[in-house]
Amino acid sequence: AIICVGENSSNEDFLRRYALLSLPSKTLNNKSHKGNSRLLQIFQDPQAPPIVKGAVITAMRRTKDSEFEPVLKSVLINPQNYDNATIRYAVVSASKSGKGVEYIKNLKTISESTNDPKLHSSSIYALGLIGNSEAIRIIVNNYGKHNNERISRVGIKRNQKTILKMLDHKQTINTLNAGIKAAEIGNITAAKAKLNYLASSYSNGSVKRFALKVVENLDFQAKQNAKWED
Repeated sequence: AIICVGENSSNEDFLRRYALLSLPSKTLNNKSHKGNSRLLQIFQDPQAPPIVKGAVITAMRRTKDSEFEPVLKSVLINPQNYDNATIRYAVVSASKSGKGVEYIKNLKTISESTNDPKLHSSSIYALGLIGNSEAIRIIVNNYGKHNNERISRVGIKRNQKTILKMLDHKQTINTLNAGIKAAEIGNITAAKAKLNYLASSYSNGSVKRFALKVVENLDFQAKQNAKWED
């Protein structure tokens, strides 16, 4: 019955979207009489609104629809063929399904090339869900774009373990710089020991100065927080 609401093009767009997002994970009767996925048929309907197509992607992920991966691949590899609203659902579903790492280059391209603040923020959020060092580097390099400061900090704060690994003195200079910047953006006080080591003992002067600057910023922020608490 819920799928029927999503299929019915005479329903309001928001109602179709709501119905599709309400599908339980164990959805029964998702096959048409021809054996095709009913969700896929909604997605392939050229008249289906972008938010309905996007909701289909989420529904496919949640219900483990066999057509989820082909649809995801189609959207992320050829985003120019889809509306931004649809792409937003795809980038988030890629990460939530565990497929984000496979498409991290596509997420990078989307986040850096789009002029849509909402799509950019969704891409940054998806990268935060992936949370590996490559994803953190992309977030750091795009920090401040389209007013993404808040969503960037959220993505960084949830990946402190990754950032601490990025601050290991054996990492490349590019990785170290990204890790130092991430520690600054996320106000990650747990990184102070590694930052202090880099500031005092690392061979590259620019890395040493950058690490020292961030330590000083973290100390200043801690003092400001203490004043506020008092």
